[in-house]
Amino acid sequence: LWDAFTGAPRASYVGRDHLDEVAPAYALCFSPSGQRLFCAGERVVNVFATARPAAGGASRPTAATRRGGGGQKGILGAIAALDENVYACGSYGGTVRVYDAREPPRAPATRACKDKPMGGVTRLKFDAAGRLWSAHRKEPDSTASVRGFDLRTGKVLVRCARRNPTHQRLDFDVSADAATLVAGG
Repeated sequence: LWDAFTGAPRASYVGRDHLDEVAPAYALCFSPSGQRLFCAGERVVNVFATARPAAGGASRPTAATRRGGGGQKGILGAIAALDENVYACGSYGGTVRVYDAREPPRAPATRACKDKPMGGVTRLKFDAAGRLWSAHRKEPDSTASVRGFDLRTGKVLVRCARRNPTHQRLDFDVSADAATLVAGG
């Protein structure tokens, strides 16, 4: 963690895998209050208390094994936090799941957001209206899209598509009143 004003390092947070080796984070986000740091890796989310950087974070697997059934597998390329405990993960395999950190570490996802086959997830964001937005790259029909999911049902409310036959990341932002969506990438 770097100081934005001086450029000096402030803290280090080290994620570990099931073999206690250093594991990379492919995506990260802070909770809205800044008290927690969520780091998404391959089939795992490490949750750190920002006030205690030297302490190890809680490891929360999204799938029991690489080849076993169930769970969210692959590289988790996007993560977003709704509050201190609820967060969403998106994988390059095209899955979107919502988790609750108050549940036991190996508990299944609270909500699976589903639609027709989805491309890899490159960005997630919660809006003020309680929707989860996700950006997907290289879908089966050569489009990239942004989807808005209803968290109560996990179903798609809004789908915005554009032609994109590459693996380029798609990014977006939603206005504070959730009335305007701007995408690019």
